[in-house]
Amino acid sequence: MPKFLKDKITIWITAVLCILFFIMGVVSFFYQKSVIYSREREALKNLAKVLEATVSNRWVREGKSGIEDSLKVFSKTLRNFVVAVTDRKGRVEFATISKLVGKSIDTNKLDKEKLEELLGYRIIGILQPVKDEEGRVLGFLSLVEDFGVVAKAISKATTIIVILFLIGLLLIFLAVRFFSARLLRPINRFVSVFEEIAEGKFPKEIEKSAEQEIRKLSDALNKVVSFWKDTLSEIDRAGKKISETSHQFVNITHQMSEVIQQISAAMAQLSKGVTDQTVKVENVSKIMGEVNTSLREVGDKAKNTADVSASAASQVNLSGEKIPTLSEKVDKVFDTVNKNVEVMRTLEERSQQIGEITATITSIADQTNLLSLNAAIEAARAGEAGRGFGVVADEIRKLAENSAQSASRIGGLIKNIQEDVGKAISSIEIGSKEVTEGRNVVIEIKDALKRIISSVNKANTMAQQIVKVISEQLARTEEGVKAVEEVASIIEGTSAGVEEASASIQEQTASMEEMASSAQQLSELAKSVEELMKRFKFEEN
Repeated sequence: MPKFLKDKITIWITAVLCILFFIMGVVSFFYQKSVIYSREREALKNLAKVLEATVSNRWVREGKSGIEDSLKVFSKTLRNFVVAVTDRKGRVEFATISKLVGKSIDTNKLDKEKLEELLGYRIIGILQPVKDEEGRVLGFLSLVEDFGVVAKAISKATTIIVILFLIGLLLIFLAVRFFSARLLRPINRFVSVFEEIAEGKFPKEIEKSAEQEIRKLSDALNKVVSFWKDTLSEIDRAGKKISETSHQFVNITHQMSEVIQQISAAMAQLSKGVTDQTVKVENVSKIMGEVNTSLREVGDKAKNTADVSASAASQVNLSGEKIPTLSEKVDKVFDTVNKNVEVMRTLEERSQQIGEITATITSIADQTNLLSLNAAIEAARAGEAGRGFGVVADEIRKLAENSAQSASRIGGLIKNIQEDVGKAISSIEIGSKEVTEGRNVVIEIKDALKRIISSVNKANTMAQQIVKVISEQLARTEEGVKAVEEVASIIEGTSAGVEEASASIQEQTASMEEMASSAQQLSELAKSVEELMKRFKFEEN
């Protein structure tokens, strides 16, 4: 166990320090790389300014030949650098490497890609304009350096950092091993003491170490051992008391559980009764609602009946007012029919008289015809002397025949008229009888309408009274429905209260059962504590 702890401490501390050193090494690497790169670029800038000043002076004073001489000197002294001078359009006029001469490069910035393609290796460089004394741009100077030189410097710095990192790790590992071994010696003594305590043996006071921290730890451990001795003694005594109390508590909880079960049964019966009452009240409320609805319908129908009755009474009253006029009209018709009967009888008498006159005319015509016939016979006997008289007799005979025929036709017409008059008289007499009967019916209708008017008025009054009574009954029924709803609400509240009480009692029952179970477990736990306390052994100082 101690060796494992020692190795664990060593590994963890070493790992943490390794991570810190690694982070520091990475940061240092990038920092050194940035410093080297910045230093090289600054050196290039300074060198480019020097070269630009030299080239500018030689270019102004000596022309292009002076530039060639300067570049030859540069190529000998600056072997790792490449210098190229271009005109203002970017064409390379002079260079320390001949293969760059005549090539075109970008003059807005250092054409790094083109130069790397021409030179065949990575570069870093500076583009510097070449100006005369008046500030006019004569051309451009490109100063580049092989990036391999910078990379070698960075690689060298990286190698130094790695070596320092490995040396630091080794020193850290040795230091951690040394201090962890020294720290764990007194801890091993404490481990052995804790092992004895785990076996139930409480030793005497622990020997104090020379180190101040370990001495404090020894004092603290001695206090812990003393505290646990006292505590376990108190636990032993408390366990015995708990055992006795738990037995009593178990008995009490059983009794309370039985009482609560009885109360729960009573509440269940009460809940059932309240539920039955709720159902009955709901049925009563439903019936009262139906009665209320029926009364509303009856009230509406009674109101409609009262309105119809009032309308009927109004119509009947109007009809009653028109009956006297109808009676007067019927009387006038009756008088007119009687007058027509008298006129038709007079007409019948006149037609009979005309018939008699016609018969007389027919008789006269027959006699005239006989006389004319006799005159014609006598004229024929007289011969020529009686011929003129015969003609007259013949005309008289014809006239008599025509008169007889006319009288016969008149007789037929008179006979027809008499027949029609007879029929008319019969019809008028029948009509007179019917008019008389109608007059009697009108009188009866008049009496009946008086009775109907009286009955309709009474019915209208009764219908209004019925509407009033139904309205009052409807109001009372609505009050009854409200009262039933209030009763139902009260019963529902009571039912909810009973249910809540029942649920509370059930919870109390469950709680009592849990308390009984807990008391039983507590009793068993007290016994376990007593058995456990027998395992501890205390050494006296």
